[in-house]
Amino acid sequence: MTKQNKIDFDKKSPLQSYAYEWLKSRGLFDGDADYSGMLGGAVFELVKVFSKQGHSGFSAGLTKEMFYQLLSDFESGKDASLIESQNQNEKAK
Repeated sequence: MTKQNKIDFDKKSPLQSYAYEWLKSRGLFDGDADYSGMLGGAVFELVKVFSKQGHSGFSAGLTKEMFYQLLSDFESGKDASLIESQNQNEKAK
């Protein structure tokens, strides 16, 4: 049996409860999982923030898609000029 990392969450939240069981059933909190279970914990932290924001079904979908797009663009270097502009603005101060 592998050691599991301790996870605290709002058991009254359907999303947090589902996410906990989903991640746990896949062993993602286990000490022998990728990155010693820290990936499961990292994903679960995002779920907790998302859950606490109180989105409706429509805003939840928009938020999820925008977050995914933002991360995808960042990874690909798309719109790298945004960071360059930010750096130039800070240097000008």
